Parts: sequence; structure tokens; C-alpha cells
Amino acid sequence: MIIEKARELGLAISESPEFVSMMEARKKVDGDPVISGMIGQYSDMQKNITEMLEASDIDAQAIRSMTAQMEEIQGTLLSTPEFVKAMETQNDFQQLMERVNAEIGACIGAPAQDEDAEHGCSGHCSSCGGCKH
Repeated sequence: MIIEKARELGLAISESPEFVSMMEARKKVDGDPVISGMIGQYSDMQKNITEMLEASDIDAQAIRSMTAQMEEIQGTLLSTPEFVKAMETQNDFQQLMERVNAEIGACIGAPAQDEDAEHGCSGHCSSCGGCKH
């Protein structure tokens, strides 16, 4: 029964406006060779910097140069409406998932999350002021 309910929840999430919007925005980004190329470059540079920092002989000038290039790519991406939309929809979906997980957690008595703490939720319904868990 639990797995069946998990499947129902998964299907409901996949039909949510947040998920549908996120997937549409991702598809546009993935379908744009310029944007996806910049994302790939950024990721590769990030990986290279991490490897360079782990090396015994750190090349500070190369790291500064790559960091400047990454900042330029990031600025370009953040000025691209398709990329911004993808980031916004991903954030919206993440917030939905956090609310879903908080609700599940509240139902099984998990410790309160930061958001619950802001609203005075102790995680125990005996002290509840009306959160309806």
C-alpha cells in the first residue's frame, strides 16, 4: 500500500504546474546549443578549478583566469531569459518538494524543519497552534 501511495504521489508531482513548467524550461535550455554549450563550459571549468585546487602546485593565475571566464559565462547566462526561466522554475519545483517532504515528515513525527520553526511548529502535534498536521 505504501509503494502504491508513493507511486500516486510521484504521478501527482509529475502533473504539478511546477514540474511541468520546470521540464518545459529545461527542454528549451537543452535545445539551445548556445546556452547548453555555456552551461557545459561552466561545468568543465568548475571541475578543472576543483582539480587544480587539489593539486600540490596550485597555479593561482590560471585559477583567477578561469574564475573570470566563469563569471563572464554566468553573467551571460543570467541575462538569457530562457536560462533565468529554467532557474526560476527549478526553484519553484524545489520549494514544492520541500513542502511535500515537510508534510510527510510532519505526519511521521520527524523533527521540524526551519520553516516549521519560523511558524512555531515543534514537530509534536500536542503543542500545535493549528498547523493542521
